[in-house]
Amino acid sequence: MEEKASSGEWLRGKGAKRQRGEEAKRQICIFTSSLFYFFAFLPFSLFTFLPIYSIRGQDFDPELNLWPFVYYDKNKATGLKELDVLYPFFTWQWGPESNEIFFRPLYNRKELPREGIVRTEFLWPLGFSVQEGQRSYTQFYPFYFFTKETDGERAEHNRTLFPFFFSKNTESASGGNKDLAIFPFYGKFHNRFGKDSISFILWPLYTRVAEGGRETFNFLWPIFAYTRVGHTGQSPGSGFGYKVWPIYGHLEKKGKYEKGFIFWPLYTYTNANVKGVGTYSGWASAPFYVTEHTPFSDSQSVLWPLFSYVNNRRDRSKKWTYPWPIAVKISSEKRQKNMFLPMWNYDRTETSETRSIVYPLNWWRTDRDERYVVSTRRFVPVYWSRSESWYNEGKKAKLLQGWPLFKHSKEKDGSLEFETLSLYPLLDDTSWNRNWGPFFGLYHLDKGADGVSNSSSFFWKFARFEKRPGIYFAEVKPFFSYYKGDDDRTVCLSMLFNLIKYKQQDTISSAKLLYLFHVPLGKTKKTAP
Repeated sequence: MEEKASSGEWLRGKGAKRQRGEEAKRQICIFTSSLFYFFAFLPFSLFTFLPIYSIRGQDFDPELNLWPFVYYDKNKATGLKELDVLYPFFTWQWGPESNEIFFRPLYNRKELPREGIVRTEFLWPLGFSVQEGQRSYTQFYPFYFFTKETDGERAEHNRTLFPFFFSKNTESASGGNKDLAIFPFYGKFHNRFGKDSISFILWPLYTRVAEGGRETFNFLWPIFAYTRVGHTGQSPGSGFGYKVWPIYGHLEKKGKYEKGFIFWPLYTYTNANVKGVGTYSGWASAPFYVTEHTPFSDSQSVLWPLFSYVNNRRDRSKKWTYPWPIAVKISSEKRQKNMFLPMWNYDRTETSETRSIVYPLNWWRTDRDERYVVSTRRFVPVYWSRSESWYNEGKKAKLLQGWPLFKHSKEKDGSLEFETLSLYPLLDDTSWNRNWGPFFGLYHLDKGADGVSNSSSFFWKFARFEKRPGIYFAEVKPFFSYYKGDDDRTVCLSMLFNLIKYKQQDTISSAKLLYLFHVPLGKTKKTAP
C-alpha cells in the first residue's frame, strides 16, 4: 500500500513539473512573439504615425497625408478644408462659403449657409432633397414625394407615398384646404390632376369630381357616371350628363355646349358656343377620322394621330403630319419646319434654329435673344460642343467634349475646367459629377477666374498640383511633395512621406532624416526658387 501511495505521489509530482514546463514554454512563446510583432511593425509605425506627427501643424499643404487611406488639406487663405477617406468614396469639404459631404455613390450633401440652400442626393438619380429658404422638396422616385412651403401668402405641406398615401395641407388668408387619401379606401383632393376637387370611397366603386362648375359622380369608374352642371346652393343648375361606358354618354349645358359618344371611340361629338368668341364643333370616329372647327382653326385627321392637317388662322400657320411623328411640316411667317425622321430635321423660329441629320445622333441648335446667343453641336456620343455669347457684356463661354477622351469648358467669368477619360457621355450633369464623376476621371484640371489659381489631380489624387496667390504645391504620393509659399520665404521638400525632408524658413534651412535626426544647415543668402 505504501509503495502504491509513493508511486502516485511520484506521478503527480512529475505531472506538475510537466505542467510548469509547458507553462514556461508558453510564456517564452508569447514573449518572443511579442518581440517579433513589435520589431515587425516598428517600420510600419514609423512610416505611419511619425509622418503624421512630423507634418501636423506645419505651414504647408497637406497637413495630413496617408493617401489613399486618409488625406487632409487646409487652405489658410480661403479657410477651405478638405478631408478624404479612401478617396473618392468619402470626401468632406467645408469652409466659410459652403459645406459639402460625399459618400459616393450613395449620398452627398451641399450646404450654402449664406443663401440658405441645402441640397442632398441619395441613390441618385432616384432620390434628392432641396431646401431653399422657406421651401423644401424631397423625392425618392417613384415612391415618395414631399413638399413644404411656408413663404408667401400660401403655406403648403404635400406628402405622397405612391400609390397608397397622399396628404396636402394648404393655408392662406382666405382659408385652407386639407387633402388626405389612403388608396383605395378613401381620399379627397383639391386642385390636383387639373380638377378643382376629387374624392373617392373604395375606388373605383365611387368617385366624385368637380371642375369648373361641373360635378360628376362615377360608379365603378369609368363605366357609370352622372354629371350635373351649375348646381349650387343658390342655383338649380342648367345642365346634366350621364354615361354607360363604352356604350353611350351625353353631357350638355343649355345654350353653351353639348358633347357625348356612342360606342366610344367609334363615334364622339362636341358642339359649343363661346360668348364673344364663336362656335366650336367636331366629331370623330377614332382612329379612322377626326375633324374639328373652331373660331381660330380647322383640322382633320385620318388614322389619328398618323395623318393630320391643321390650318391655324390665329398665327397664319399650316401643319401637316404624314405620318406622325416621322414626317411633319409647318409653314408660317414665324416658323418653318420640315422633318422626316430619322434622316433630317429643320426647324426655324424667330428665336431659334435646329438642324439634325440621322436624329438623334447628329444635331445642332442655336437660340438667341436681344442679349444672349447659345449654339450647341452634338454627334452622340462622340462629340458635343456649346458656345455662349453675351452681346452687351462682351463675354463668351465655351464647352467642348470629345468623349471619352476629354472634356474642356471655359466659363463666362474666365474660369476653366478640363478632364479626361470620363465615362459619362452627356454635358452639364452636376449630379453625375458629384456622385460618380471622381470614380472615372483620370485627370482633372481647374483654373480660377483670376488667372493665377489652378489645381490639377491625376488618378484619384495620386499626383496633385496646386497654385494659389503666394503658394505653390506639388506632390506625387508617396514619392515626393514640394511646397513654396509666403513669397518664397518658405520652401519645403519631402520624400517618402517625410522620410527625408528639407525645409527653409526665411533664411534658415534644415533637414530631417528618418523622422528622428534633425540637421541644421545654417543660413542662406537668398531663398530657393
